[in-house]
Amino acid sequence: MKYQMMILIIGSLFFFACSKETPDEKLQVKADKLERSIDQTVNRADEAICGSLTGDSKLECLAKKAKHRAVEGKEIFVDKTKEIKNKLDNE
Repeated sequence: MKYQMMILIIGSLFFFACSKETPDEKLQVKADKLERSIDQTVNRADEAICGSLTGDSKLECLAKKAKHRAVEGKEIFVDKTKEIKNKLDNE
């Protein structure tokens, strides 16, 4: 429910922020997306080997997975908020 509300807020703010970003801001957005993609890939690899190679229990693996998803969601939220702020500042 909390993530759905954040997505709704971000989505509604996104429609109000229609102005263009500066080239530096566009580059920062691409860098943020690349960093999130790398982090997500590392997290998925960590989750894939969890338990079988690390000796963790299923509960510990589920806790790691939940933590990864929470951190990824937070990173997306922070990055999108920065993008919206930049678009509103350039209006």
